[in-house]
Order: sequence, then C-alpha cells, then structure tokens
Amino acid sequence: MKRKIGLSFLSLLAVLCLYLLFLHYPEWLLAKQFSYGPFTVYSNQEITLDEDAQQALDSVLILVKKSAFYRPDLKHKIFLARGSWYETLNQFYGQMAFAFSFSDRQIYLAELDLPRGIFHRNHNEYELRQVIQLMAHETVHNQQAAEYSVRYTPVWINEGYAEYVSHEPIRNRPDYNFWQVVDEVKKHEGEYWLRSDYGYWDIWAYKYYRVLMEYLLDHQGMTIQMILEEKETLVPEEIFAEMLVQLQKQ
Repeated sequence: MKRKIGLSFLSLLAVLCLYLLFLHYPEWLLAKQFSYGPFTVYSNQEITLDEDAQQALDSVLILVKKSAFYRPDLKHKIFLARGSWYETLNQFYGQMAFAFSFSDRQIYLAELDLPRGIFHRNHNEYELRQVIQLMAHETVHNQQAAEYSVRYTPVWINEGYAEYVSHEPIRNRPDYNFWQVVDEVKKHEGEYWLRSDYGYWDIWAYKYYRVLMEYLLDHQGMTIQMILEEKETLVPEEIFAEMLVQLQKQ
C-alpha cells in the first residue's frame, strides 16, 4: 500500500515538474521558428520571415533601442502561442493574459495579423492591440527583467516605463498634447477601459502609469535609474495630484 502511495506521489510530482518545465520553456511545444536580429520567433504553425515580419521587428527594435535598458547583446524569444498546447496549459493554470513576459520570453495568446498590424482574440473589440506597440512593450519587460528585480519594483514603474517607450511615436506626433492625455486620464478615473492613443481599448491603469512616467521623465527631468532609486518614496497618487495642479495652469 505504501509503495503504491509512493509511486502515485512520484508520478504526480513528475507530471507537475513536466508541467512547470513546459510553462517556462514554451519552445518545447512550439516547434516552428525563425531568427531575425535579437529576436527568435516561435509558433505552432509554419511561419516565414517575410517583408511584413521584417518591417515589424525592425520597428520594434527602433523603439526599444530608445530604452535606457537597451543592450545589443540581449536576445528575445517571441512565442505565438494562440491555439497551441501551451495556451491549453495556461488555461489550466488560469493565466490567460493577452500577452505577458518573463526573463527573455514573450508570450502572445492572440492571433497575429501582420497585414493589418494587429494582434486579436475572440472577435472582441477589447482584445485588439497594435503589433509594434505591444511587442515593444513586452520587449522592454524583457530588458527590465535582465536589468533589475521586477518582482520588487512597483507595477506602475514597470508597466509605465514599458508604455512610455512603446508610445514614443505618439509623443512625436505634431498634435500630441501631454496635458490633454492627463485630463483624459482624470476624466475616466474609476473606469476599467480607456482608449489607447493607438486607437484600441486598453486598461485605464496603463495610460495612468504611462503619464506618471512621462511626467517624471520629460517634465521633471528624472531618469529611469533615478526613479528606481527613489521607488520607495515616490507615491503615484501624490505625483498625479501634482500633475493635476499643473494641469489647471495650462
């Protein structure tokens, strides 16, 4: 009896170990791949490095080179896992984020439509994202993971900086007005969804985090390294309240 219990325990332990290994190493479940620059792209379907893919990855690289954490030696693995066994494993785990990152890995649980320049899922208007912005965002998370302990850094800094870098083309538009964005964030405070400046629905908090970072970096003259050094004393609610005072003066 004890031997059966012991074997059952070992079997369960082996299954759990395999499950965790597959979660952390999606390349074992996504056999198709190609490499381009610092990126290796994996999929469960045949994929090709065509002109659209090259242009998209080039555009992502242009953005992430502007990040303070950019390192030319850093490699990034991109997993297009929609419809794969890896997605099934994540459903069991309860992780069904549209996209997420850890270490040097980026996981996309959405369909890639390069000609339209979007990721999409479930024919849902709230599950659409602009390809270059989203991939730049996740690549910055890879950079952050290589640079410092993300676990012990406030989410508003991690997410805000990834949004800040990925929205650089927005800030370069001639009609861009930072204070209008701050006003929009304030008017929709308490709501879950808010339109991204790229035209798609996104979580309100992401634009909130972005304007906090943009204010500190572009209007207060801080660097991301300074923000990280002062993370224990920087209070986002206080920063936003200060921004609203400045907004009234515009």
